[in-house]
Amino acid sequence: MGAFYIPSKGEEAWRNLLADPEKQWQAGYSAMELAARWEKAKGFPACVQHAFQTSEHELFKDVTFLYGFPEYKVPLPGGSTSSQNDLYVLAKAGEELLTVMVEGKVSEPFGETVKAWLGDNPSTGKRERLDYLLKKLDLAEAPLNTRYQLLHRTASTVIEASKVQAKNALMLVHSFSETGKWYDDYVEFVKMFQVISKKDAIVGPVLVNGVHLYFGWVTGEKQKVNTGNPIHLHKAADNLPNNLRGRSIHFNVIPTVCNLKNTLKKLKEVHGDVSQLKQWEKRSYQAYHLEKIKMELLELNQDYQMGLIRNHILNHHPEDLGASCIDIYLVAFVAENYGPGKNTFFNYIKTSGISDKETTAQAIWQVGKGDGSFLNILNEDGTVKDWQFLNRWVMG
Repeated sequence: MGAFYIPSKGEEAWRNLLADPEKQWQAGYSAMELAARWEKAKGFPACVQHAFQTSEHELFKDVTFLYGFPEYKVPLPGGSTSSQNDLYVLAKAGEELLTVMVEGKVSEPFGETVKAWLGDNPSTGKRERLDYLLKKLDLAEAPLNTRYQLLHRTASTVIEASKVQAKNALMLVHSFSETGKWYDDYVEFVKMFQVISKKDAIVGPVLVNGVHLYFGWVTGEKQKVNTGNPIHLHKAADNLPNNLRGRSIHFNVIPTVCNLKNTLKKLKEVHGDVSQLKQWEKRSYQAYHLEKIKMELLELNQDYQMGLIRNHILNHHPEDLGASCIDIYLVAFVAENYGPGKNTFFNYIKTSGISDKETTAQAIWQVGKGDGSFLNILNEDGTVKDWQFLNRWVMG
């Protein structure tokens, strides 16, 4: 693999790096799911951040994403085929470097077993490669039912750690399977290192050739596929619909004036005890159904909280969401269809029949624009900042 890398211009750039783009780049498949999630996060997705923040290891409390290399090839002896890793991340954990090899999975297995890969009469090259992998992982042997892919993916992160003189390495499975398909194979593999695996957690370490090796399994939700006519929302000329998948934006949209940012701050201060929230803070809490992700929110810092809440919104039907959340869409709707700014918004609230009171218009604007800006969905003038998010919210 060459020593020069070109910056990604979006998830489509990952497609061109696949061994078989036509076969592998499809909605619902791991290649596309992984690219979409990591590109959108511009670093570690919320499920990975959560695993880091809740880890019992202090090393993962402060991890910074440095560089990501999709479809990263690590040369191995015994043949010309490299280990083509879905994603290689070079990160910084505190003051130390951390190499991360990410393996995306939906329903596909971790490749062949060692027995199937070797065959009945293994070549000299395959024997050489297997010996090399075992040596890199400080293993005397590997059971024949071990998944070969897990061996060379894990060896890859150790090899890259040694290359950059990192003391820590992580082999991370990013699963998009609701049932955790093939998790049992991962469990058996991790057992070889005398480590007990856990879902949505980082486990280890085990010292391998001078490198502290960790293992992780996280679960991320698949993108929802729209089966109807696509709605393309990329600029103001494409009018936003006057309802959100059937949810009216003209009724039940008057909030209690309390922004999401302050609600989250107070929630942390009271250690998640909702009974200690003020009445207006509870309204904001309930509008977003934060009770379903409260424990995760308490563990994450503000940047990671935003990613978690954005995904949480998309996973709910708009009918289930309260005024504070829907007001984000109402502000965007007016700004993109009638023009940006507070005065235009106030006029729309009055002429649409929502309310003729300026104080009500102020409350909706303050909460909708404020929460939308906080979540990086809206600009300060109410226009859309993240069209990809709006597109998904509208289509479902």
